[in-house]
Amino acid sequence: MHRVNREEVELEKSVRRLMEKFHLRAVTVELATVLMRRFANNHDLVTRYIILFKDQIQAMEQEDVDALNNDPVAQNVVQRIRNGQQQQNDARRMQNGNQGQRNNIEEDPDVRDLGQQLALLPLTERNVRMFNNARQNQIPFEEKQFACQACDSMWWRRVPVRKMVSRCHRCRVKYEPVPLNRMWGAAEFRCTTCNRTFRLVIVIRQ
Repeated sequence: MHRVNREEVELEKSVRRLMEKFHLRAVTVELATVLMRRFANNHDLVTRYIILFKDQIQAMEQEDVDALNNDPVAQNVVQRIRNGQQQQNDARRMQNGNQGQRNNIEEDPDVRDLGQQLALLPLTERNVRMFNNARQNQIPFEEKQFACQACDSMWWRRVPVRKMVSRCHRCRVKYEPVPLNRMWGAAEFRCTTCNRTFRLVIVIRQ
């Protein structure tokens, strides 16, 4: 029983790590779980190949992409091949099942599909930050303030952007961060003219 529980804990940790690296709706809990079972909870490996496939697709010249989009014959061929590949992938998933591990990640259809979806995203500041974090296998974090009124305590914690919660060390209750317009605390200021330092207790109001 202990071994089973440990296996579940490791799987859950890997699934959460993979999902925290991408703010895509396509990275569902079910798909992330299948990929982690398939590749032995190696979320770093899966992340690297998702980004690799995205970069390969974006490496196509824009003129080639435009020409392909404006060619109805080529579009029909692409769609027919994709439909055939999708049928093969569906049959392969049913044959292997969620528990089957696949060693050749370069041919994994789910990983390639996620890479294709990333390549279609607009290059907004948020998406570029996600690409860079994923490429470096980093999970985005933010420094947040938390407070427990029952215990009259306050603390700061570096938490993942995807799941901003922290547990009070006294009562063990989980809390969401203090809203930006309600944050408070001691701040230190330094005058650039006289180089003096002074401290104030401030409350942010927006």
